[in-house]
Amino acid sequence: DAVAQPFAAPPAPACVAPKKATQADTLLTDKIAAANRSIDAGKPGTWTTLADLAQYACAITGDRLPADAAFRRCFRECADERDIYFARWIYAQTLERFGDLLGAENQYLAALQSRDDPENAYLAYMSYATMLERHGRTRDALDVFDLGRAMAKRNLPGAGGTKEVAKQLAKWMKMVT
Repeated sequence: DAVAQPFAAPPAPACVAPKKATQADTLLTDKIAAANRSIDAGKPGTWTTLADLAQYACAITGDRLPADAAFRRCFRECADERDIYFARWIYAQTLERFGDLLGAENQYLAALQSRDDPENAYLAYMSYATMLERHGRTRDALDVFDLGRAMAKRNLPGAGGTKEVAKQLAKWMKMVT
């Protein structure tokens, strides 16, 4: 009989090794410029251009410095709370993929703190807990959030529901007991 299984925490795909550029990467330059224009505009949605830059840096160039600079600039200059939250969430994922687990953990915590209402930080809670579990810190993953608070205001289409989250927490609890 087929039975629903709790989701497993697959390894985060590692970023490519830094490449020695023999010529300027014009697409990278364009993505940096787009991120800067978006921050300068001060309109909501900046996090999407930052995500695009981070993905390109991780998957194509292997150089995280341009992404680091763009994210840090947004943290200083972006006024939209939602942009800051999602930028920190994306940056945490990017840092994990680059192998910087401490940096990723700090960004997840900053994302959680950036929300006026922590109950609206579902993505950061789940991503942070999953990262901890993926790296052998199952007990810490269980302690990350209060399921009731995190799920009370969940309103993300396609996100795992209460039953799926409860199954994952039960799986983690079995691992540590």
